[in-house]
Amino acid sequence: MADPDKAAGPRHDFALHPLWDDLSELDPASVAEKSGATARQEEGGTVYTICFLASDYEFRMGDRKVTSPPGRPELDYYPKIVLLAYLVQSAKGPSPGLAGRETGPHSLPWGDLFFTGPHELPKSQLATAFGDDPEALGRASGLVGAVPNGKLAWKARVLPNVEVYWYLEPADDEFPAECRYNFDANICYYLGLDMIFGLTNCLADSLVSLKGSWDRPSAGKWKLPIGYPETPRPPGPEGRPA
Repeated sequence: MADPDKAAGPRHDFALHPLWDDLSELDPASVAEKSGATARQEEGGTVYTICFLASDYEFRMGDRKVTSPPGRPELDYYPKIVLLAYLVQSAKGPSPGLAGRETGPHSLPWGDLFFTGPHELPKSQLATAFGDDPEALGRASGLVGAVPNGKLAWKARVLPNVEVYWYLEPADDEFPAECRYNFDANICYYLGLDMIFGLTNCLADSLVSLKGSWDRPSAGKWKLPIGYPETPRPPGPEGRPA
């Protein structure tokens, strides 16, 4: 994930203000119930805790700050806006939960028009990084809470009501590597297409950043890009310990 101070840091936080405003006008109990987050009241205001890519983050309404788990780096602007949008959209509409079936991005309402050109999902990032090393993708996927979903396929509940699926076709002598993403069929109840695009980019950036992290000496700890649980022996591509 890009350094927030160099890419999309405080100077971009103004774009978050409308979402913070929307969230402040919603009933905390309804937000928690519909989004799968938790809400508690503190002296400064409501604090929402939401699980994102296997780590819990606090959104503090009093000072409009996001708190990462101990030892985890601060969230970048991009996951902040995705998570705020998720909390707001969850509370404003119906919340049916996971459908339990996957669908392709072009099968989502208007997805065939949106996910093209500059909004093409980041398939090349994973294909380039892991096309000749699918075992590494299995390990990185395990670090973001994913489980195997077939051969060279994984799925993760990246948010309480959002599940993402990704698949790798490794490179061979004739064809380059290919990657594709699918989503739980109910994802549009919780995120708009632009936020689905942002979420998928956050996921891809994180997986690429995690590649090889298990081999980096750092006093027994890995420096992770957003904040993930540290696993001494990450699973291989089909879920077996390495």
